Amino acid sequence: MSRPHNDDVCEHHRLSLSELRKIEKYKEVTDEEGEAIIDDAITLARMILDILD
Repeated sequence: MSRPHNDDVCEHHRLSLSELRKIEKYKEVTDEEGEAIIDDAITLARMILDILD
């Protein structure tokens, strides 16, 4: 799952890397890993919303 699929998400509404790193489990993630985690979460949320719709 790559970021281009989530380019339409407003940057002001998107979880930032600094916010992700505030979560104990994700304190040590690299920028690349953090972006992948955030993008996967967005993609999963969209899949769930599609199912519920």
